[in-house]
Amino acid sequence: MPLPDLAAARVAGAEVEILLSAAASSNPLGFEDRGKRRAFATEEGISTAALAGIAGDAATPWPTLVAAGGLGDDLVLIDLESAGMLTVDGDRAADTTRRIAAELAASPAAELVDMLVLDDRMALTASDRVRPIATVDEAVAAVKAAVESTRSALDLLGMPDTPTARRRHSAQHAWGVTVLISAAPLTPTDFDRLATLVQPRCGVAVVVPAARTKEHWSLSVDDTAILQPHGFELMPFELPAAVLESIDALLADATVGDAESALLGQADSPPHRRNPSTSLNSGQQSMTLRANLKSRFEYSGRSRSMASLRSTGGGLWSSSPTSRSTRTVSLAAS
Repeated sequence: MPLPDLAAARVAGAEVEILLSAAASSNPLGFEDRGKRRAFATEEGISTAALAGIAGDAATPWPTLVAAGGLGDDLVLIDLESAGMLTVDGDRAADTTRRIAAELAASPAAELVDMLVLDDRMALTASDRVRPIATVDEAVAAVKAAVESTRSALDLLGMPDTPTARRRHSAQHAWGVTVLISAAPLTPTDFDRLATLVQPRCGVAVVVPAARTKEHWSLSVDDTAILQPHGFELMPFELPAAVLESIDALLADATVGDAESALLGQADSPPHRRNPSTSLNSGQQSMTLRANLKSRFEYSGRSRSMASLRSTGGGLWSSSPTSRSTRTVSLAAS
């Protein structure tokens, strides 16, 4: 049975909560049901070590998790690959797209992510984790190749999507994600060219500054951060300038290290993201990552469930606040 879409995740000081777009077939180990098997939270008192033990050597199903905004002291994350295309608008759109790029570059799952940056305004050091793309034509070609190779690999194994394939076939290859982030808005024609190619949960994601559309996930960031189609109203999340500079310095150091290794003939085999159709037939076991549910961002204070999110209306996902024992999450009519 395919894994349901990940709608969002909430990371608190003492627990992680995930919200799915449809009911799961069973409760995942280490989690308790908080709403008709659509919302799950880590069991009270369970340790990170215990969760890591449960995960074993399984690949992370959602390697492109990034912050959408804050909920009290907690952080709400979304998976870009599940969205397929995310439009960002509002007064803080430019800062938000750069912050998303920085998060991906420094992510624990970065080895599964091939990040392409269109336009040089992003100001992140090019490295094995960040590759500049000069033209929209190059971007379209890269996204098209990623979709086609991933789709071919999924069809060969009879898998419906990459999260399910990572759970069942992570030993074959890494099931990486190509993420295209544009620092500048695209023309309507170029936007449509990319939107036509993108398939959610198929090895690609696109983040672009653009007005909200009904067809795609969107994040509107001003004094608040509105996430659609969820209908979530969040607090804007920003990385301090010092953190962004540290990430850029880390990328620069990694780039120098890679260059030195190459000169010494010690370069690792590249491509942290392999062509799936090639690796399926190579007979080589690809790298897998240990699932780690503890966020790289630490927060403390009172935990609030995603069931307490205030809906702005019109979203596919809405919540009804109730007590901890009866908290439910329902799929509203769009």
